Parts: sequence; C-alpha cells; structure tokens
Amino acid sequence: MRRKYKDIIKKSLAVVLAVTMLPLGDYSNVVMATEVNDTSVSSENKETDKNEYTDLEIKEDYNLKEDIEIGNLKQTSGTINLNGHIMKIHGDYISTGGELQIAGGSVYCSGQINLGRYSYIKMNDVNDYMFADSGISILSAYSENQITNGVIETKGELNITSQVVSRSGYNKILLSGDGLQKVDIAQGIYVNILELDNHSNDGVDFIRPVNHVNIIRNDTKITIDGKEGIYGHTLTDDELIEGDCILIEDTMKLDGHSLTINGNLIQMGGTMDIGNGELTVNGDYRLQSVKYDGETETYGVSSGRLKMLDDAGIVNINGDFISQTSVKDENILTAGVMRITGDVSVNSTVSVNSFMPTENHTIVLCGTDKQVVNFDRFYTGSSHIQNLEILNASEAGVEFGEKTLVTGNVKDNGYFVKGYLVPSSNTTYTDDAYHGNWYIYSSLIISNEKNFHIYGDIYSKGVLNLQGKLTVEGKFETNK
Repeated sequence: MRRKYKDIIKKSLAVVLAVTMLPLGDYSNVVMATEVNDTSVSSENKETDKNEYTDLEIKEDYNLKEDIEIGNLKQTSGTINLNGHIMKIHGDYISTGGELQIAGGSVYCSGQINLGRYSYIKMNDVNDYMFADSGISILSAYSENQITNGVIETKGELNITSQVVSRSGYNKILLSGDGLQKVDIAQGIYVNILELDNHSNDGVDFIRPVNHVNIIRNDTKITIDGKEGIYGHTLTDDELIEGDCILIEDTMKLDGHSLTINGNLIQMGGTMDIGNGELTVNGDYRLQSVKYDGETETYGVSSGRLKMLDDAGIVNINGDFISQTSVKDENILTAGVMRITGDVSVNSTVSVNSFMPTENHTIVLCGTDKQVVNFDRFYTGSSHIQNLEILNASEAGVEFGEKTLVTGNVKDNGYFVKGYLVPSSNTTYTDDAYHGNWYIYSSLIISNEKNFHIYGDIYSKGVLNLQGKLTVEGKFETNK
C-alpha cells in the first residue's frame, strides 16, 4: 500500500546535507557544492530506492517548508518553490506545465528531468542547483532570463531548445558523465559557462557546435556529431600542419608566431586568435562545421571565432574564405589584414552580425583569377567588410555576386569591379574614385567636401543626399 505524503515527511533524512551541500553564496562554495554527489540518489540501486518513496503529482502551488524525498514527480501546473530546501527525486521529474523556482535550494534527481514546452524554470540565486543522473531536457518556450545564476549538472544527455540561460551573471552547465554524453543545444543558443568534467574515453559529443561565453574543458574529449579534431593551444614556435586541420574547441593563440596549414582549415568551434602572428592556409578557411557521408562532405553552422585585434596580425588564405558561424559580434575583428586569393562567402542566416569588422581591419583580394564576394546581408548592422583593397589584376577580376556593404575605405587600385557595392555615408575611397557600381539601399549622404568619381553604374533604391560633387561614367537608375 502506498504511503501518504505526510508519512514521507516523517521519514525524511536528517538535514545533514543541508549543511554540507548548501553553499554560502560565493563562487568557490558554489563549485564545492556541485562536487558533493548524493549516493542515495545516484547509486546503482536507484530502482530499489525509487520504490521506497511515494510519487508526487503537482497541479497547484507547492511551497517546501523542509527537505523532502519522493519517487517520481509529475507537474502539470502551479509553482513549485523550493524555498532554499532540498528536493530528492528517486525517479523522474516530468513537467508539462507550471513553474519550478529553485530559490536557493537544490534538486537531486536519480532519473531524468524533462521540462516541457509550457514549463518555466527560475534559477536566479547563486546557490541554485539542479542535478539529474540520467539526463536533462529543457524544452521550455519561455526564454527570457529564466536562468541567470546557479548550476545545472547532469551525467546523462542534455537537450535545450531555447535561450533559457542568460549570457551574463553566474550560471553554469556542468557535464560530469562517466560515459558518452550527447548534447543537443539548438542552433544559435548561447551557454554562459560550460564546464566539462567527463573523463571517459568517449567524452562529450555535441550534435552541433555550441556557442558559449566561457568553457572549462578539463581535458574532456569533445566530438561534434561524432567528428574528432584538434584543440587549440598557445604556439611557442612556428608550426606546420600537413593536410587538413579541424579545430574543435579551445583557443589557438599564435602569440607572435606563424601557423601554416597545408590543406583546408575547418573551424567547427574554438577561437583562432591571430594577435601579432601570421596564419597561412594553403587551402580553404571554413568557419563551418562538417559532416561526412562516405566521401561526400556537407558543411553547416560553426561556433568558431576569428579574433584579430593587432595591426601586425596577418591571415593568408590561398583558397576560399567561408564564414557560417553563429557567434554574435563581440568586437573581435578590429585590426590586421586578411589576404585572400579565392572567393569570399559570409552566411549570416543564424547570426546577422557574425562578421562585423571595425577600425583598421582590412580584407585584401589578391587572386590571380576571378574572385566572387558574397555577403547575404547588405544593410547597416549586418555582416560587412570594413576596409577593402583590390589587388586582383586578372581579366576576370573581382565580382560582388551579392550586394556587399563596405563601411571603411575602399582602394581598388584602378581595377574595375563587377557587381554592386553598397556604400555608407562613412565609406571613403582612395583618390575619391571607385571603378565599379553602387547600390544605394536606404540613404546616402555625400558631404560638400567630397568629389566622387564612379566609373560604373549607380542604382538607387533609397535617397541620395548630394551635397558635394558626384561624377558617374555609367548609368544612374532609380527605383520608380
């Protein structure tokens, strides 16, 4: 005969764990608290323990007044407020609706925690802690600052479908399994602090690259959709990599040295920090993920970053440059030169401002055959080119396959450029001349001290505020 809930309260364990497991509020204590693992919850006899406790179903508000232990927990509505107490679940916690407020308390679950689409979770206290031995799924459709502090830990699989965690504050996801852990975090979602403490041979496999503000890897093996690669490190001398290179995670810091890759560079994750060093890729540089189906390669979204903050930094790409990263602009491209001999393609489907250079960052197109530049966005605030120099003297030259926004200086060295460049009011041109075509998207102001000479055509969809002088050798068309 199942015991009533009041009998569970009477038979709850003494509050020894409340002293050893509830942190005092600083960072060190939070980490210490997560290191304590309650063996009665995650022991090998989980099924036996589970059957000793009565299941609980929540349909209305439920406020804890002391620590409790239960079997399975089902929630369909109402708010569960831990009020700083410990809830031990010897089974699964399934929520199809309602709210869970950790409120300075802790949840320990021997099975799975599954928070459905209409469930809401609040973790806003630095002491908040949620643990599930068999996996956690947070499928909530509510995504505004649900989790700003605290720790979510699991030894099983992790599935998050919306931006429930804040990118600031102290909130951490800890993966501490003893075997393969699969992680499925929806594309474009950011994790604040991601700590991996899985020392199994299989480690952690991310279904897709994951964006994170900070990562603590602890030498955990990482694969992305089963694909292995290398981890970043700080160069202490010049390095040469023969063949293709796949960067999975961590920071590759050149630190004043040169890194040469005699193949393609596929950056699925991590950071390529050029500094005052020099990167040479004798193939394509792909800020993309990759999948292999036999001999067929399929490329997708990356979580990688290219970081250039030093004027002495150089990136040589003797192939194509393709950026399909989901990172958002973080002022990581402010200086240095990218010399590219192949095509340039920036896909901003996931993050419209994934490639946002500023200040002195320059792209030099120096191929010996046709080069095509494609940016899939061309309006202010989207991915663009800061400074552009064209050194391609071939007959085919350079072509903007899609309209491309340039916000800094353009130096074409007299070489005619096909396609349309989108100028901004701040765009400057060496010798006030451009040997190509303009596409005026919204509005363009030409100040009175300017005397522009455009050797191609101008197509205007927006407003041209001409205060200076503009000479157009080609056609001038407007959107009628």
